[in-house]
Amino acid sequence: MLLSHSRRFVYFHIPKTGGSSLTSVLRDDLDTRASLAGLDVRAPGWQDRCHFDGRQHSTYRDNARLLARYPDYFRFAFVRNPWDLALSWYIALARASSDEALGTRHLSGPGFKQFLRRALRPRAPGDWLAWASQAPVHRFMVGRSQSDYLSDRGGRLQIDFLARFEYYQEDLTALCDHLGLAPPAPEHFNRSRHGRLDYREFYDSQSRDWIARRFRRDIELFGYRF
Repeated sequence: MLLSHSRRFVYFHIPKTGGSSLTSVLRDDLDTRASLAGLDVRAPGWQDRCHFDGRQHSTYRDNARLLARYPDYFRFAFVRNPWDLALSWYIALARASSDEALGTRHLSGPGFKQFLRRALRPRAPGDWLAWASQAPVHRFMVGRSQSDYLSDRGGRLQIDFLARFEYYQEDLTALCDHLGLAPPAPEHFNRSRHGRLDYREFYDSQSRDWIARRFRRDIELFGYRF
């Protein structure tokens, strides 16, 4: 979670929604900036240093008591089509893992469906834990709803603006304008994004349905469709 008292905003970083670029844009206006001297954005864990509580993917519920003190701060987040998001997770973890079961050589082959089966529909605890042990921090992130990051304990969204990963450049520019920040430099939009691929090509009817059922709330709340 990024927090700025000077700009009066709160940003919730949902994984795989362009948060690294956004953190880079906002870091000079954060209240943690005194600890960012000499920050190397290529170093592991650099984002955690920028975030208020030292965790880049903390949720509204994690900081509800603190945020209750600043009810008028502008709260925002980027969200992403759940089918596209699942593919992004697969690509990221496949690149970071030597596990052949992830199908690193065959993106559109059985590897992706195998990943979804194990991540979203584990048949046995041992099977799931064996895979997740390669990246424990992702054990819950892959199957976690985006709305969970933004909701209170009653399930109500606590957000002022939902930006869209699909319109990243337009929405980030609008956010900077709202916050009184200079427009982001062009390089922030020139990221290597697999989202330019058509994620629909990587699903069959069964795997498509897995995502639809698992992330039904996100799909309905954010108005996404396959």
